[in-house]
Amino acid sequence: MTMFAADRGGRRSVVDLGINSPYRPHVVVDGGDGERLGVQFRMEPGIRLTPEVATKCSVLLLYPLVDYSPLLPGSRFTIVEGPRAVGEGDVITVVQQPPDTR
Repeated sequence: MTMFAADRGGRRSVVDLGINSPYRPHVVVDGGDGERLGVQFRMEPGIRLTPEVATKCSVLLLYPLVDYSPLLPGSRFTIVEGPRAVGEGDVITVVQQPPDTR
């Protein structure tokens, strides 16, 4: 994923994407129906997210009743916060997590 620089409409502050990150934007899949999919981005500790630099990260799919099937390998997405596009990315792989049975 790549976060846009502030002069391109991106965030003015750096996003923390650690394991306990509270950053939960929406993504909109390019060529999809425009639905905003709630996600949480995560990165390995110690890796800094720099605007305009592509960074590999994981995406946690937050809501069990939401159809995340448009997020297929090879698809592109836009990261949105409210009405603003603040970044973009590409899906490389999808790893299915077992359902939470708690």
